[in-house]
Amino acid sequence: MGKVCKTPFDSPCFIARIEGNEVSQGCGNCNKSTKSTCKECVTHRCNNPENVYFCKSKEGVKECTDSYCYIANNLDGSKDFNCGKCPEEIQTNCAQCNNNPLCNTEELLKNSFYCLEFTEVMQTMMEGFIGCESQCYVKRKTSGRSMRELFK
Repeated sequence: MGKVCKTPFDSPCFIARIEGNEVSQGCGNCNKSTKSTCKECVTHRCNNPENVYFCKSKEGVKECTDSYCYIANNLDGSKDFNCGKCPEEIQTNCAQCNNNPLCNTEELLKNSFYCLEFTEVMQTMMEGFIGCESQCYVKRKTSGRSMRELFK
């Protein structure tokens, strides 16, 4: 928790997300090194760290209430950046992260690991679209059917 300090009525407090999605908070203005992932406010104890995160978006930096950010390829080849986890219904590659502010970069999308997905009876195989952390595997159920599982 940041320090409690007394400031003049119209002097700001700040809250910033830094490396590792850790919080930096205090009295005064945001500093230059955290300006893009920092929020200033002027009401009583307004720099509460709960639900203040930052992700890239098409418009630039976006303040979010969820620690997750995602980036996805659109069908037209453009990129979609936003707050939250990859939408379940996505039909293009999508990568999600919550380890740093503004972590939803094109590099994350490029370096993400994707798995093949199988249907319940393993008759068809399709490309998985949501990135995995590191591994894919196929699990055989007691019925003899296979199911693809992801480590997320």
